[in-house]
Amino acid sequence: MKFERIIFLDFDGVIVTQTTRFNKMDPLCMTQLKRVIDETDAWLVISSTWRHRKNLDQIKDIFTDHGFEEMGTRVIGLTPILNGYMIRGREIEKWIIDNEKWDELHMKSFIILDDDSDMEPFMDRLIKTDRHKGMNEKDAVQAINMLKGYDENDIIQRRDKGQ
Repeated sequence: MKFERIIFLDFDGVIVTQTTRFNKMDPLCMTQLKRVIDETDAWLVISSTWRHRKNLDQIKDIFTDHGFEEMGTRVIGLTPILNGYMIRGREIEKWIIDNEKWDELHMKSFIILDDDSDMEPFMDRLIKTDRHKGMNEKDAVQAINMLKGYDENDIIQRRDKGQ
């Protein structure tokens, strides 16, 4: 299976919002995420702090429990929890390095959907959502454009430079 496009996904402030009292998935935000997945054939890697309390199967079950079973099948992993780091970008970087089987993954593009800004060294791949409202249509359009337009050579250069 090819995983050409990957979304590193936070929950709170992206698909779980103030509207849902930060305890369940917001249907409007999920509609936007589904649009991005449908238009780009992207896969999900969970970078949310929810992964501190849940394993991969439990995370997939959350999607199912909220009526988004199809999206749960798109979840292919969780970023690692790094001791001493609380920089999500470094956890994403570690996941990429650990899964850098480029011939198997075929990863050409990725984005980060998050309401925080601790994404170094990947600030250029961050789509920062509104912490209270979550993912909106503008974020979805930006995500689609970034996932479809990312230059594959840039990923290879970034990897070769150790970034």
